[in-house]
Amino acid sequence: MRNILRTRDKLAGLVFLLSFIIPFGISTNEHDQDSLWDPSLNSFPNYIEVMEKSDLMYKIEPDTNFVDFADTSQTEILSNWGCQTIESDGTINYGIFAIPDSVVEIFNKAESSFAAQDYDKALIYFDSAWRRDTSLTYILTLIGDTYYRQQKYDLAEDFLKKAIARNFADYDAHWFLADLYYKTGKNDSANIEFITAHLLNRNHVSLKQALKNFRERIGRTWIDLALHPMYKITSDGHNISIMAHPDWIWYACVKAVWHYEPGFAEKQLWQHFDSVYTSVTEEAHALVFNAVTEKKFSDVEKIITDGNLAGLVYYELLAPRYPKIMPLLPKEIFNTVLKYADAYH
Repeated sequence: MRNILRTRDKLAGLVFLLSFIIPFGISTNEHDQDSLWDPSLNSFPNYIEVMEKSDLMYKIEPDTNFVDFADTSQTEILSNWGCQTIESDGTINYGIFAIPDSVVEIFNKAESSFAAQDYDKALIYFDSAWRRDTSLTYILTLIGDTYYRQQKYDLAEDFLKKAIARNFADYDAHWFLADLYYKTGKNDSANIEFITAHLLNRNHVSLKQALKNFRERIGRTWIDLALHPMYKITSDGHNISIMAHPDWIWYACVKAVWHYEPGFAEKQLWQHFDSVYTSVTEEAHALVFNAVTEKKFSDVEKIITDGNLAGLVYYELLAPRYPKIMPLLPKEIFNTVLKYADAYH
């Protein structure tokens, strides 16, 4: 089910890469968060009117042969040493663990023993490494995986759950636990853990394939939506050129307004003017306006009208481009994305 030969990054020091508070539930001056996910256009600006009244000159060029992607999905794969921490004020941090010098030698011995399938010796070394630095929660995952190889499933489950409890962002722990649940006939639990692992490392090809293989085995084929907006926007400061496939023309127009209309984004976001909140809100507006105006994406429109816009935005558009956004999500929002992925894929 999974690739045994895994890459384990070893970096110098623990460096927190990202941190923020996602301000869901806090109202803006015009739109609260419930209205952001409103599947109608009632709470959104009239983008056509905004362009018509603008001092800028918007030029729209539909082209059925247009295939350029302004926001192509990235292929960044996150480290299996990624770490999530939550501070007392609700700030969620994500960083990368590294093995300190005091642990490197004993850890390498554990890895070598594991590779040689000498699991008893590997466990001794992993346990020693863990005792030297208990902040390295990924070692708990490796201990759990070693017990799994010995078919000691109760011990494996215990250690994998301990790893997840200490570091929810550990996608390997979720992945290995999914394998274990599948091995022991707990398919519903395996399904949740597989999707969780996938969300925590959205672009990991082997993990995605493992998820697909699992779903096929339990009779629930995973089907990708393949949502790829095709457009390109350029500006000389006054003239805004919008080139797009006709199916994505209104999506592109919303993007153009957000990026170039003076003061527009600030007005929509009010006090929440940060990159993550901006991306979420902008994508929600663009998807809804395009789907409702064009009426060409029946699957997307159904997802929106069913009340699953949040999952659509995060999973299909943001996570592939910015995979670090997923381990930074509050649990409630993460679970919303998980339910979306499970239901529509």
